[in-house]
Amino acid sequence: MGTRCIHDKTNALPTKLNKSWLNEKQSKEKEKQSDRHFVIVDSLVVVAALIATASFAAAFTMPGGLESSDGSKKGTPFLLREPAFRVFVVTNAIAFSYSCCALLRYIELLLYRNRYDELSLDEQEHVDRKVETMYLLTTLALVAMTFAFVAGVYVVLTPSPALAFSVGVMTLFLRGIYHIISWETAWALASNSN
Repeated sequence: MGTRCIHDKTNALPTKLNKSWLNEKQSKEKEKQSDRHFVIVDSLVVVAALIATASFAAAFTMPGGLESSDGSKKGTPFLLREPAFRVFVVTNAIAFSYSCCALLRYIELLLYRNRYDELSLDEQEHVDRKVETMYLLTTLALVAMTFAFVAGVYVVLTPSPALAFSVGVMTLFLRGIYHIISWETAWALASNSN
């Protein structure tokens, strides 16, 4: 039996070299994390801007059109008294508001964009929470936009109830399937990382 060396001295580096190598490695890791954060943030800002644009446009191009005859009702939506129209208006306003809040969060995050790796751990956690909040706001805006779409389609297709119902159910069903798949994927990824 030969002797077994527990510590291979040929791979041992001087302490100063180990510390500088470790600091450099940690610095590169922080930089990668910063890049990952802001790639996510850049994607979220595009989605939030698209939602804000679409919901803003939908607020002025009402489903069913506007009253165009002269009189006190000129410019009033035809479908104003329909409950589904009211759902459309409210969910569209929610989508617009959440997406604007996400865009404001993006402006706040610009302060940290080029100096994330220089922040303390507490400050980095603060930035991480801002990114998570932006993600949540954008998700809520997407959900509200989906409901606004369903309500808008339903109110316009009310003369054809079967078509209105099928489009609404299909949209919500596909949205639900997406969430089930994404949660299962997230759960699987979280389970595999542990």
